[in-house]
Amino acid sequence: LMLAHADTVFPDGTAKARPFRIEGNRAYGPGVADDKGGVVLGLHALSLLKENDFQSFERMTFMINPDEEKSSLESRDMIRALAKSHQYALSLEPGKPVDEIVNWRKGSGRLTMEVFGRSSHAGSAPQKGRNATIELAHQLIQLEGKLDDPAKMTTVNWTALERTKTPHNVIPDYAAVLSSVRVLYPEEWDRLLKDAEKISRNRLVPDTRVRFKLFIGRPPFPKNEGTDRLTSHLQKIYADEMGLRLGVNGTGGAGDANHAADVGAITVDGLGIVGDNAHSPNEWIDVDSIVPRLYLLTRILMDLGSGKL
Repeated sequence: LMLAHADTVFPDGTAKARPFRIEGNRAYGPGVADDKGGVVLGLHALSLLKENDFQSFERMTFMINPDEEKSSLESRDMIRALAKSHQYALSLEPGKPVDEIVNWRKGSGRLTMEVFGRSSHAGSAPQKGRNATIELAHQLIQLEGKLDDPAKMTTVNWTALERTKTPHNVIPDYAAVLSSVRVLYPEEWDRLLKDAEKISRNRLVPDTRVRFKLFIGRPPFPKNEGTDRLTSHLQKIYADEMGLRLGVNGTGGAGDANHAADVGAITVDGLGIVGDNAHSPNEWIDVDSIVPRLYLLTRILMDLGSGKL
């Protein structure tokens, strides 16, 4: 199973305003690395196999996802179903700038903290209110860093305050903030939620209530023996047949590979074209990496299809 996605984070009209271009050995454009390059690479690899009449495989599937940047909410069930019916999953997200592939990814989620207080007139009767915004600020300060676990690489970063329509002259009875959560070990979801509820019992504003809601976006894709065997084989192809060094590393960013690995497919990620600065106006791919990466992808498809691993 090959995985790539056609969507980007950029609004309509970006490609017209900032079209694809090549300068030196770099190509630029919206989504050129993440993940238009992966789509092109997968299509060309299948074309090469067809041109060479390669038939030594049971089944080969290329899924191009339309909503990966939105957490694959509409396509995740299909990804998981396909991964269950394939032994291997190759994700064509961009390769890292130092020519690396990815052998683990953190899972991603969102922890929402809501504070409920009591509204009152801010001028004539502020003492009757229970300021949810003040309590939220207190909770943010006391929770900061306390939910992280460096040993397990768990991180919780409070990122976005939810806007409310409370008038400026009213003591707010509601405030909320969102956080980006990344975990490598599934048991961390329950742990951080329990810790958040325990720590938040210490209140600054009396008679306020704090509630947490946890949304799990993508499950973790931890290191495992199957992926290690596959990455070693990829490194051998790169070194023996092209004389190049292929690095291997993990990342805190989640992707569709997380779903494939979670249901048991032997998964490796970062097999797309080498690039960097994804999600920015300076996103680029290394033109010199196209041929080696296309060769690598085509060769591993042949080896997996022929049962050489």
